[in-house]
Amino acid sequence: MFDSPMSVDPKPIVMVAGFMRCGMATTMAMLEAGGMPIAGGAHPPTYELPQTAHKVERFVRGLFEPYGIADQVMAQMTPEMLALGDGYDRAWISGCGGKAVKLVNPHLVPSLPFGRHRAIWLDRDEQERARSLATYMGMPATGLVVDIIANYFTASRPMARTALEKSGATLLDIQHADITGGPERCRKAVDRIADFLDLPLDRDAMVRRSSVAIV
Repeated sequence: MFDSPMSVDPKPIVMVAGFMRCGMATTMAMLEAGGMPIAGGAHPPTYELPQTAHKVERFVRGLFEPYGIADQVMAQMTPEMLALGDGYDRAWISGCGGKAVKLVNPHLVPSLPFGRHRAIWLDRDEQERARSLATYMGMPATGLVVDIIANYFTASRPMARTALEKSGATLLDIQHADITGGPERCRKAVDRIADFLDLPLDRDAMVRRSSVAIV
């Protein structure tokens, strides 16, 4: 339990991790509905360098320029999406014991202080994720753009999971469809999450919250 008195083990940090359009925001909302504190609200201050937008633009252009569509992609980038380029502030995350933290760039998570930290890894079929992200960006959810995005996520997944494991966290795998596939399937996922965290969460409230997921 999170409140177990341990002199050398702080309250565990719960990292909700994955790549964009995999259900992290829904999972964070479900945890909050279940009674778990959320670190930083909807947009926690997890990034520490001021040149974030420039780094994201370089990355996006490097990914899409070989196909001649970098300008079209950049035109669809929102300020929130441009704030996803830097590493996490280790001191800030380390102070989030007993709370859930959303990690959009899990491959950049730092090593954490000693503790029983947990990471809920949200995953999704890559073609489905890529279509969802393309739609979110206001681009056609077909063809070359979808293939490029899907290939990037596929290639990045092993590195991200390795970084989470090296951070000191134990991982639980949850599929996007587990939390968006209806109450019965979601309840099974909620039971797995609550058991994994060993917390007295309001499981019924978590299932109800999943019903408003944005896919």
